[in-house]
Amino acid sequence: MKDKIIVIKRNVKAPVEKAWEAWTVPLHMKEWFSPESLTTMEVKADVCVGGEHMVRMRRFFDTGLKEYFVNTGVYKAVYPMRLLVFTWQWENDPVVSEVSVELHRISDRQTEVVLTHVFPDEKAVGMHSKGWESTLNKLQKYLHR
Repeated sequence: MKDKIIVIKRNVKAPVEKAWEAWTVPLHMKEWFSPESLTTMEVKADVCVGGEHMVRMRRFFDTGLKEYFVNTGVYKAVYPMRLLVFTWQWENDPVVSEVSVELHRISDRQTEVVLTHVFPDEKAVGMHSKGWESTLNKLQKYLHR
């Protein structure tokens, strides 16, 4: 079975150092690391090769009900200010995929973010594509403050 891939590119109005911190410092990640319909509740990130990450997200419904999503993974490559590669696995889901985030300095005030998410099959591609688009919207807003 062929791998399925999502590639999303965004230019953000922030120096590469600030963009790197947004992807690697839990305090910053908590402000944006979830789709727009969700709230990031908790982030843990040991950003080193072999280090683990965890993101806990919450969605509220009009009925007052809450739904939680937990994602975990392991960092496979860390090149400061340039590249992060980590695994991506939802709680109670056996599927493990891989995410890479490349940062390219455009200028002192602008950085290109290239997110690539590789899946073992095509089932989750559509949902994740929308989720990453929405999440990167939040990243842009966060870095533009």
